[in-house]
Amino acid sequence: MINNINIPNSITCLRIFFIPILALLAIKDMKNTFLFFLGCSFLSDVLDGYLARLLNQTSDLGAKLDSVADTLTYAMMIFGLYSLWPYQYTEHAVFVYVAILCYLLTILISAFKFGQIPSYHTLGAKLAAVFLAPAYFGLVLFDIGIWFKLVVVFYALVAIEELIITFILKRPEKNINSVFVLFRRI
Repeated sequence: MINNINIPNSITCLRIFFIPILALLAIKDMKNTFLFFLGCSFLSDVLDGYLARLLNQTSDLGAKLDSVADTLTYAMMIFGLYSLWPYQYTEHAVFVYVAILCYLLTILISAFKFGQIPSYHTLGAKLAAVFLAPAYFGLVLFDIGIWFKLVVVFYALVAIEELIITFILKRPEKNINSVFVLFRRI
């Protein structure tokens, strides 16, 4: 376990530490501070993966921690949208529910097949995460819903790719660039 204490995993743990802070900020109706911590979480998500690869400190634990931090952060985003920006939540509820359904399906099917949540970190999932931050901020700050909707549609395609990966794999794997990598193995 001591080998897994490194800078990238510490940053990921910081993201997990932000979760109760985000929840409290949403409950206390502190929109700007909520967005600040959410922005820090988004930036640290990019930073932990980058540093893990740069410092050659990737690990199974790091991939799993990152997936847990992502799941909790996305849950807080939805909670924040519901609590702090109810108009935007109601206006875009169908897209919020589609995103939740896609996310839950990939997790549940992987958990059923492999007994764990997926840590594929596909290129599509990374792009969706990068697009999600400006889409969320654009939605809540400027009521720009089209970017949010496009990101959810893109994420639905990413979820389909992750489901295909889950069905193809015989055992759990992490950090798969795309389904096409698996097709080349076959």
